[in-house]
Amino acid sequence: MKRTMMVLTLALLAAFATAQLATAQEAAPPTGATQYFGMAAGFVTGYGISYRNWPDVMGIQITGTPVISGGVTALDLGLVGLYRLNDAPWTRFFLYFGGQGYYSSSSYANGDGTSTATTTSGGFAGGGIGLELIFFDHIVLDIQGGLQASFGSSGFGLGPSGETGLFYRL
Repeated sequence: MKRTMMVLTLALLAAFATAQLATAQEAAPPTGATQYFGMAAGFVTGYGISYRNWPDVMGIQITGTPVISGGVTALDLGLVGLYRLNDAPWTRFFLYFGGQGYYSSSSYANGDGTSTATTTSGGFAGGGIGLELIFFDHIVLDIQGGLQASFGSSGFGLGPSGETGLFYRL
């Protein structure tokens, strides 16, 4: 089911991209609309609070979440490069490539008076195509899909990648 949804999502993105590239004229983003603040989640982009700076054809996105609570310490940090393919008044198609790393450490008390500590770390690297839907010149819904490689404590793997974000564009 997941694989079918991913294939349908990528097919839909490809259809929108083809229609957009065939009919839209190049349009510059609103003056000064180069910085984005919001939330993002995905294998490649990372999870949490996100900042984008996209002044021209190329841009960068940084996403991260620190967690320190009781016996749990976790950090997720993503860095992605962005390359604009096409701009229109309410959409933008782009390519993305980058990765995210994560670290998690936790400890808890056992019933017999001892404690157990666990540590997990790893990351993802990948890329793909993305679509921004722009509402009211400043609200951006971001949908991305592509491929990713995972590595870390649990081994190595390859698979599809899905990313999403909600931003306010300055």
